[in-house]
Amino acid sequence: MNEIIMNPSTDDVRRAGAQFDSDSNNKILEEALQELFGQFPQNTHLAQVLLKVTALNTLYSTQIPLYHETIPTIFEVAEHIVNLGIDSDLRRGVDGLVRSLATVEVPPKKVRFNYSFATKYCSWHNPEAYPIFDSRVYAYLCHLVNHGCIDRFIRNDMWDYPIFKRTIEGFKERNRLGEFTFKEIDKFLYLQGAIVIRGREKTTTEPSETGTLETEPIFMPVPPTAWRNGGTCLIKEDGETILEVGTEGGAITLLGKRTAAGPWEFWTQTDETTFRDTFDEEQLPGPLVHEGEIATTLAEAFALLSRYQWHTMTPIKVHPDFRDAILDEVQRRGKPEEVETWTFRGSCI
Repeated sequence: MNEIIMNPSTDDVRRAGAQFDSDSNNKILEEALQELFGQFPQNTHLAQVLLKVTALNTLYSTQIPLYHETIPTIFEVAEHIVNLGIDSDLRRGVDGLVRSLATVEVPPKKVRFNYSFATKYCSWHNPEAYPIFDSRVYAYLCHLVNHGCIDRFIRNDMWDYPIFKRTIEGFKERNRLGEFTFKEIDKFLYLQGAIVIRGREKTTTEPSETGTLETEPIFMPVPPTAWRNGGTCLIKEDGETILEVGTEGGAITLLGKRTAAGPWEFWTQTDETTFRDTFDEEQLPGPLVHEGEIATTLAEAFALLSRYQWHTMTPIKVHPDFRDAILDEVQRRGKPEEVETWTFRGSCI
């Protein structure tokens, strides 16, 4: 399988599964993890959880450090999992468990969001309920969006696990692949994503016959109005600051402008290099410094910000026309002490 398949059939998925399983490295990896998770299905004993965390982190390269002064380590991630008491939710396939497991807070260290790792950890316990997210899966889904083969989603939607899972379920339904498990679909998505990434690397390094670089916007699916010049993200420079939040080393800004037709449009302005240590490598799909992701509703704007845990940061500026809506969102997402901080700061901004 060396071609990108836009509308896969059942035979395509079966062939992908056979190809994946025929790889000797994949085969031994799968066998090792099946034996490990089968031997230790519970998550109440720290030593057993540490074994599973270490195995997944090593075999999937999810970038959780062994030792680090400012980032939660594999030991702290294992302890976090034990403290959550996840076994009941795992058995029931609770989608919200992924975010809880991914978000590791070990003061005074930085908050870490091990999203790709969390989807894999849940999947290996309950593959019928948890599809896996990683950079290859994301690349393929973005490719399908850009060619109209699945419903459009805003870039950061895929870091909201229930939305990601619904996207995979929609992909299965659209292509009549209901007979396959998430595990079987994962293998197809993984192989297809690898092809997309190889093609992207080739087209961004090899000139075409006209001497120009041929690229496509496979990593930034946003509303069509955000694109120009063959896929360059439209940069806005004249918007009002709707919300600005800060943390150690940088800030995130949500900008907005009322369109000629009347409604607002929103976009983010971020320097993600200051947040490199907050996220695992598998969830960094594009350049760390970027701006211009467009949202046409405030709900979509909050989705653009969701990957940053923005409600845990310090509010620097809040637009008065959006103050109530922003505080409502903080109350929905935040802990009592975070809401108190925003309520106080928001009244002073």
